[in-house]
Amino acid sequence: MRGSTIQTQRGGDISILAPGGRVLVGSSAAAPAVDPASEGIITLERGNIATFTDCDVLVAQSRIFTEQGGDIIMWSSNGNLDAGRGAGIATLQSLPDVPPGRGNLMAPRGSVDFGAAGGRFSGDLNVAALLVLNTFNVQVQGVTVGIPTVAVPNVNAALTANNTTGAIQQVATPAQPEGGDRPSIILVEFLGFGGAGGSDEPASNDQGQQRKMPDQHS
Repeated sequence: MRGSTIQTQRGGDISILAPGGRVLVGSSAAAPAVDPASEGIITLERGNIATFTDCDVLVAQSRIFTEQGGDIIMWSSNGNLDAGRGAGIATLQSLPDVPPGRGNLMAPRGSVDFGAAGGRFSGDLNVAALLVLNTFNVQVQGVTVGIPTVAVPNVNAALTANNTTGAIQQVATPAQPEGGDRPSIILVEFLGFGGAGGSDEPASNDQGQQRKMPDQHS
């Protein structure tokens, strides 16, 4: 559907069925000089959109939108649902008095990939697939089911624990002396006792045999 659209403007549903194939909503390259209002699958006033395919639904550079409270149901029996790199998949609440639009995206044997375009849902979102990708790019105003969440680490608690540990270590470590007050270590090597008073007499047997020293007096 490169550069073309399927849309209802005054309250009508859209249903697209491909029981043996897939749906290519847009191409991988954006169509040149095309009015954005003339692209994609769109209901402009309280209309629902439903796609039922055997294989993929690839939005690519296009979009699947309901703009005044309509729901979106997408089912792929053996393929993937991909929001693409354009405007994505969205149930918009363009007027405050219209009901929110829900999203139901189901690929029981494939993946639901919100891609670079992402998804925006003014109501609830239900996703059922073997693999759900790029969930960071999803905005849901209602209740979300089937989107994996990542626990955010408690950085404040970690910093508090780290500071407490550091304070305990500082208290437990004794203060070191500064400058010249540092203690010195002196090594003394004890070699034994010499003869008494410089005598030429050999030492006693208890001290072993000593070599006779020359007379220091001349």
